[in-house]
Amino acid sequence: MTHRPDAGPPPSAMPSAVCPAHQGPGTPLYGPDFAADPHTVYERLREYGPAAPVELAPRVRATLVTDYRAALHVLRTPEAFVKDARHWRAFTEGRVEADNPVVPMMAYRPNCLFSDGDDHRRYRQAVDDSLARIDPNALRGYVERSADSLIDRFTALGEADLLGSYAKTLPLLVFQQLFGCPTEIGDRLVEGFSGIFDGVDAERADALITSSLQELIALKRELPGADMTSWLMAHPVQLSDEEMLHQLVVLIGAGTEPQQNLIANALRLLLSDDRFAGDLAGGSMPVEDALDEVLWLDPPMANYAVHYPTADLDLGGVPLRAGEPVVVSFAAANTDPALRSDRRTGNRAHLAWSAGPHHCPAKDPARLIAAVAVEKLLDRLPDLELAVPAERLVWRPGPFHRALTALPVRFPPVPVPVPAPQPPHPGGAPSAGRAAAGHDPWRQTMDRLTCPVAIDPAGADIHGEAARISAHGPAVPVELPDGVVAWAVTSQPLLKRLLTDPRVSKDPRRHWPAWINGEISPEWPLYTWVSVTNMFTAYGSEHKRLRTLVAKAFTARRTAALRPRIEEMAAALLDGLAATAPGESVDLREHYAYSIPIQVICELFGVEDEATREGLRRCVDSIFHTSADPEEVTATYTELYGLLGGIVAAKRAKPGDDMTSVLISARDDDAKTPLSEQELVDTLLLMIGAGHETTVNLLDNAIHALLTHPEQLALVRAGKAGWNDVIEETLRHQAPVASLPLRYAVEDIELDGGVTLRQGDAILAAYAAAGRDRAVYGDDGARFDVTRATKDHLSFGHGVHFCLGAPLARLEAEVALPALFERFPDMALAVDPKELVQVDSFISNGHRMLPVRLRP
Repeated sequence: MTHRPDAGPPPSAMPSAVCPAHQGPGTPLYGPDFAADPHTVYERLREYGPAAPVELAPRVRATLVTDYRAALHVLRTPEAFVKDARHWRAFTEGRVEADNPVVPMMAYRPNCLFSDGDDHRRYRQAVDDSLARIDPNALRGYVERSADSLIDRFTALGEADLLGSYAKTLPLLVFQQLFGCPTEIGDRLVEGFSGIFDGVDAERADALITSSLQELIALKRELPGADMTSWLMAHPVQLSDEEMLHQLVVLIGAGTEPQQNLIANALRLLLSDDRFAGDLAGGSMPVEDALDEVLWLDPPMANYAVHYPTADLDLGGVPLRAGEPVVVSFAAANTDPALRSDRRTGNRAHLAWSAGPHHCPAKDPARLIAAVAVEKLLDRLPDLELAVPAERLVWRPGPFHRALTALPVRFPPVPVPVPAPQPPHPGGAPSAGRAAAGHDPWRQTMDRLTCPVAIDPAGADIHGEAARISAHGPAVPVELPDGVVAWAVTSQPLLKRLLTDPRVSKDPRRHWPAWINGEISPEWPLYTWVSVTNMFTAYGSEHKRLRTLVAKAFTARRTAALRPRIEEMAAALLDGLAATAPGESVDLREHYAYSIPIQVICELFGVEDEATREGLRRCVDSIFHTSADPEEVTATYTELYGLLGGIVAAKRAKPGDDMTSVLISARDDDAKTPLSEQELVDTLLLMIGAGHETTVNLLDNAIHALLTHPEQLALVRAGKAGWNDVIEETLRHQAPVASLPLRYAVEDIELDGGVTLRQGDAILAAYAAAGRDRAVYGDDGARFDVTRATKDHLSFGHGVHFCLGAPLARLEAEVALPALFERFPDMALAVDPKELVQVDSFISNGHRMLPVRLRP
């Protein structure tokens, strides 16, 4: 690089293509589009000049500095740009509310990150002096020991999520050592900081961090040790408890989330970029080079260093107003086209550690932790490779960080002599059997931090994740979105047993303490799954009452009578598809797999209006979208109940020969089986939603399986297997609902191996995992085989909650599949199967699109 990093301020004559002050709210930095491709956004923002208008969250406006020289000017000119957020006018004037998700990352705290002048120098002296007491050799030992312990837990599995099982956990183990933090406090801090960085219930997360650190400070006042917390307390500047708390906020916050992102991003680069992948066995230099590359291109904190102009001023031709946030984009500045060299390996002039008086004080320990973590992993598992193409990895939305949602990998299994211990109870309390067995404190800490397993909300690798969970046992604590913990039951025999156990309920209002205590927010992505009042969430006699009202629509006779109509629908759709030109691609999920089920269920319930059908489809898709943000959850809930209320009102005014009218009659006229208005509406939701989404996935997955396994299709065409074999094997191999929330333990339930489901514990039925259970199907459970002797599955549930619509779903598949393959015998996928993308859900198991060519 020929440009000097210490160059002076940018010339004020630099032209600004568009004035940010006159451009409305600016480009949002908090959605999935930005997370997926931030550098394209930065390129577009450069059209404004060295800085551009952005939104950090809804109604939180800021100016983002994208120019390298301009960024250095902001960072190195404290007399013009201050860090004290009490200068933030929109916040102090009440235009940004305290519960806004970015406030905890921006609001003033009395610490070295948010202070200026003498206060900053005082805080920084305490921090710098305490960090200087860390022995690098001891730190390396902490990291190596932590890394070995984590790797031991998955090395025999042959696959892992390196984010959840390694990069996310390792820094937590290290900071517990460095800060003398007990495990139970560390767990709460992890939850709090994750909420802060993700902007998920940030106000609650902030309160959790505060209470946890207050507890740590009180502990260390009483029992000081050789750790960062105690050193800060003993420092001559004599920090108060409040000041202590806020120094710890910045130190622990910077030592967890950004550290895990640095490790994960470096591993992603090493495993996906040919420049590095070829030299993984060549020692530490490729690791150091990869760290340099990541710190330049994908720094763990992509946009931060919030400053506030002390007066109205001009930044390279861009006007800035006093008190308005100015955010430095480290990622954009590092890739500024004006920098005249692309050589990044060995080049430390990037801004990932910031610059000026507020540069990161812990960059050396942070880099050491990352380097040792990556080196240790590659040394232990030299044949590591990504389990999915790099372009299919998903980035977590958020304005500040550059963070993956998961990093699935595979490798040749390496046996570990000592078996990993049993995972802990979700509440954190070990079972009596486990306590009696005895564990060393380090292993207990490992258990608490590595379990529960975090479910990927996007469902990017459903079967890989299912295998990883199954490897820990038949019932494993997992973390659902927003930190909700449940037991994932992956064993088919155990799941079948629990689905018929009267001690297992589906009613959260009676049996789930988190719901009863008001801990579940209406903005939770799974809220509709547990909040509805219909047979899906009913228990005992209430379930029997609600199920009886609907069962009459799904008798064997009524289902069989629908065959001619389904055949008519399929024929009409195939006639339309036949108009597709030879060689042209068509999406069969959209134009066939979806069309039949939604048409059948809407006719059954008398939903005739096309706009209403489309609205219901949109809402149901959103309900299955398990990584939805709070705004989408709220909007879907409002739209959905508006549509359902409209259907009920229309059928009350003009009843018909349909199930909606039957339910209304039961609600209004039948005193023997009383039905509340809410139960009526929620029953419609259940039947319409479950009545089409699962069948769409069944058809989608069956078509995909036959097109990717032509030898299986040949068996069907030769009469060696029937279409029912295809349907049942598809249901086993690719359960349409991968995991179904939720059930609850009515009382303590003892399982094999000393595991106990405690009263009130939530249970996740892991149907996708159960469909490939090695104990049932052997080692080839992942193979699609229509001649398989054992095709038993739980894809439609089991016991009293067995799906009422299962015969109808099977009938639709019995009609739709042979008709399609007979009409288009030369049909083939239009893309490489690896290019197909799963729907954004860990519940729904299907493809976003299924493009095929009907004829060559």
